[in-house]
Amino acid sequence: MRLYLIGYMYSGKTTVGRRLADDMGYRFYDLDQAIEQRFHTTVPLFFKNYGEEMFRQVEQRLLHDTAEMDDVVVSTGGGTPCYFDNIQWINKHGQSVYIKLTEETICQRMTVSRKCRPTIKALPRDERRQFVHDQLALRAPFYGQAPHTVLADGLATEEVVERIKSMLCEVS
Repeated sequence: MRLYLIGYMYSGKTTVGRRLADDMGYRFYDLDQAIEQRFHTTVPLFFKNYGEEMFRQVEQRLLHDTAEMDDVVVSTGGGTPCYFDNIQWINKHGQSVYIKLTEETICQRMTVSRKCRPTIKALPRDERRQFVHDQLALRAPFYGQAPHTVLADGLATEEVVERIKSMLCEVS
């Protein structure tokens, strides 16, 4: 089985994905980390040097590479499902789970994170909440196509993992 974790930045896709893969005895694959390893750079530097369009093309190629993988948990980038036909492709080739957080929780996590994402780095703090609000509104139709959604506000990583495993048991 291929399991794709989707959701906005700071939703915990990587943290949850690692734990989930470990619990299930699956391989873990992070699209952002794959890009960084392949191009020997960080995602923010990739954006800066090559632009978002090139990033999205590379991201899609690496996403399509996961079709050859079995028993894998894939952590997608926050925008991955929203470009090209990625969400349809994801749902055709595996099970997708939307890890959903409120704007408030996303903004709280953003302020305490050591890692500032390229799309928000240049924004003044007072504009970040509006940016999150606007992006969530644009991305909601794509995230909403996941057959599974976990409302993760206030949940520990292990609780999110357990909810996902329960959802997958119901599907099997």
